[in-house]
Amino acid sequence: MEPEEPSFKEKKYDRQIRLWGLGGQKALETSKICLLNASGVGTETLKNLVLPGIGSFTIIDGQTVTEADLGNNFFVTEDDLGAPRGERVTKWLLELNPDVKGSSLNADPKSVIDTNPDYFRNNEITLVIATQLNEAVTAKLASLLASLDVPLLLVRSYGLMGFVRIQTSSYAILETFPDQQVEDYHIINPFPELEKFVEELGDPSQIDDSMLHAHIPWVCLLIHYFKKWKQTNDWNGTELSYAERKKFLAMVAEGKRSDTEENYAEAAAAQTKINPPTVPTNLLELMGTQEAELLKDTAVPFWYCINSLKRFYAKHKRLPLNGKLNDMTSTTQWFVQLQNIFAAKAKQDIEEITGYVMESIKSLKAEGKPTPDVQPEYIATFCRNVWHVRYLKYRTLQEEMDPPTAMSAAISKELEVMDGNVMWYLLLRAADKFHLDNHRYPGITESLDDDVTELAKCLKILMSELSISPSINAEYTQEWVRYAAAELHNISAVLGGVTSQEAIKLITQQRVPINNTLIFNGINATMSTYEL
Repeated sequence: MEPEEPSFKEKKYDRQIRLWGLGGQKALETSKICLLNASGVGTETLKNLVLPGIGSFTIIDGQTVTEADLGNNFFVTEDDLGAPRGERVTKWLLELNPDVKGSSLNADPKSVIDTNPDYFRNNEITLVIATQLNEAVTAKLASLLASLDVPLLLVRSYGLMGFVRIQTSSYAILETFPDQQVEDYHIINPFPELEKFVEELGDPSQIDDSMLHAHIPWVCLLIHYFKKWKQTNDWNGTELSYAERKKFLAMVAEGKRSDTEENYAEAAAAQTKINPPTVPTNLLELMGTQEAELLKDTAVPFWYCINSLKRFYAKHKRLPLNGKLNDMTSTTQWFVQLQNIFAAKAKQDIEEITGYVMESIKSLKAEGKPTPDVQPEYIATFCRNVWHVRYLKYRTLQEEMDPPTAMSAAISKELEVMDGNVMWYLLLRAADKFHLDNHRYPGITESLDDDVTELAKCLKILMSELSISPSINAEYTQEWVRYAAAELHNISAVLGGVTSQEAIKLITQQRVPINNTLIFNGINATMSTYEL
C-alpha cells in the first residue's frame, strides 16, 4: 500500500508542522486573534502569526495612518496616509496568506473596553494581543479578560526598550520539547520482557561471530554485565555511586575484543545512564498537590493524569516509559526487537495509567460529581512526555500592580544586579503615571529638563508605593525622557518576533512560555525575564 500523498496545506506548512505537529497546526488554524492597535509592534507580531496560518484576526484601532507610522510600520504606505490604520494594515496583512481571514474595527481600544466589554465575551477570541496601551487601560482590560479566561499578551515598544507581559490562567503543558530528553533504559532494574531478551542473546563471551559480538546493543551489554557484577559485589539495591559505576564499567570493558567495537565504546560512554533518572522535583510536587488528591474539586484532565501517575509511581517506583529508543550500534534485527520491547512496555504503562483515570472518573460519576472527558490520546501524550510536563501558575496584572501583592522584594533584589533590566520596568510605569497626570508622555515637548524632574517625582512615588528602597541612577531617567515614547521599527521587529513566538506557545499549548514578563534592552541587546 502506497503512503498517502500529503495535502497541499501539509506541504505548504511542512516545516512548521515538524515543529509543533498536526495538532499544533490545527490549534493555530482554528485560533481567533484580537489585536489592539495596529502599531509597528502590533503589526510585526500579527505578521508573524498570519504567515504560519492562524484562523482569523480582528484589529481594533481608532487611529488614522500618519507620517510617524510610515517610519515604524512596514504595512502602511504613503497612499494610506489619513486612512483608518487598522483597515489598511488588515488589507496588507491578508495578502501574505490567503488561508487567513481578517477584519478591522475602526474604534479606540479604550472605548471598546469601557463601553462594549461584551465584544470580548461574544466573539470566542482565542488570544488578545494589546499593544502600546498605558497602564490604566491595560489594568481594566486585564481584569476583564481574566474574568473571561481569555489569555492576554501585553506589548510595549518604548524607545530602545521593549516589554512583553503574559496574563493567562494556570495551565498544563504536556509537550514542552526540552533540549535534552530524559533516557530511561532500565539497566539496573530491567523489566521482565527486557531481561528475557538479554538472556536470549546470551553471554557475549560465548558469541564466536566477531560481527555479532560487535553489534550487541550497549543496553543489553550493560544489563548482562550488571547481572554478573551483582554476584561479586555487595549491592544494596540502590543507585550506583560514581566509584561503583567506574568499577562496573571496567568490568564491562574486559569483554571488549578490539578497540574498534563501537558498542563497547557506547557502553563506556553511558555512565550517566546506568542509574534510573531522578524524578523531577516539580513532578513530585504536582503529585503532592491538593488538586491531584481531591479530584472531586476539579474537572481538569491534567489532574486526573497526575492522580493516576501518583498511583503508578507508588506501585512501581518509576515513571511510565516513553517508548523511545535512541539509535545505537546493533544489527537491524536486534535493534527492531529492542525497539518493539520498549514500545510494548510504554503501551502497557499507558494502559495502566488510563485504567486509573477511568476508574477515578467512574467513581466520581457514581457520586454525582462533574468529571472531564479525558481522551485516550491526551493520556498517551501525558505518558510520553511525563518527564517534562509543566504546570504554570500566572499572576494577574492586578496582583502585579497592587502594592500589597506586588513582587517588591524581588524587584528590589533585581535592582541591585549590575546591568539588570528591571529598572526599565519601573521607568515605564513611572512614565504611565506621568501620562495620567499630564495627558502626554515625557519628552514629547521641548521642556525636557522639566519632564526629567517630573518623571523622577513619579518614579519616587511609585517606588515608595511599592516599598522599593534601592534608587535608580538619574541618568536612566534622562534617557527615558529622551525616548519621548517613540516607537522604533527595529525594536518593534524584535518584539514582534518574541511576542508571536509566545502567542504560538499559548495557542498550541506547546513549549514553555515566559512567566510572566520579558524586557528587551535595545541598548545592550539583552533580554531578561521576571515573574512580576
